Amino acid sequence: MDALWVKKGWIEIDVNGQVVFTPGRWDTESSADAIRHLLEKVLPKLDPKDLTVKIIQENGLSRPLQKFFGGRSYRAVTAAFPEIQIKPWEMKSTAKNFFKSKQNRVEAIKWLADVKLEKDPRKLTLEDFRANRLAGLLRSYYSDSPYYAIREAYPELNINFSDMHRTPRKIHDYPQILLDEIRCAVESTGKPGREIRQHELKISKPAKSHFGPRLFDILHAAGVVTEEDKEYIEGRGIPQANEELRRRRLAEAARS
Repeated sequence: MDALWVKKGWIEIDVNGQVVFTPGRWDTESSADAIRHLLEKVLPKLDPKDLTVKIIQENGLSRPLQKFFGGRSYRAVTAAFPEIQIKPWEMKSTAKNFFKSKQNRVEAIKWLADVKLEKDPRKLTLEDFRANRLAGLLRSYYSDSPYYAIREAYPELNINFSDMHRTPRKIHDYPQILLDEIRCAVESTGKPGREIRQHELKISKPAKSHFGPRLFDILHAAGVVTEEDKEYIEGRGIPQANEELRRRRLAEAARS
């Protein structure tokens, strides 16, 4: 007995050409068979990953799609092609709110670096995300910054912005990224902000040029020092300034 899908439903035809299964009587198995038939026979040039809800609906399969696959093309494709390992984000359209879950975001980023590309996460670029249908994820949750994405997915790496392989274009349009970089760099020294020396602060050129070049200005922008620290930081290494600061503090201590 052969199975045949037509736009009016799924039917079975015996060897004599007689219909023995009424159109419209769907179950999970026949619905999956219909999706597979649609892709293999009706639309053979269409990659299963490019199948959308609209295409399914246009080909008369709205009912089984809603009833057995929750209205999602991803579920329909995985049911029809269990031998193909497809991730939700590889589909042409990802379910709405899918990436609101941190777990889903992290899984997608780790899949991209560890499985799909097999590369050091720090070498991921904007182009890598775009080429693998993760541009929307990067844009919506990480301001188009692979740096932000990698920090969330791999907290154990304690990545600084300067560790990244490439600096995003127009990085100055995203000052928050630079501020986070500075804070991470400060944390990595293990010192209070006011005790850090210029050579100890390992940050990128964009961060230095955007907030610097003076060390105090950079640290102050990141919120790791206050105005009260300015004289101390800028006076270090200058004997006269250090001595003047010492005398002033002694006088203040005596008055209190």
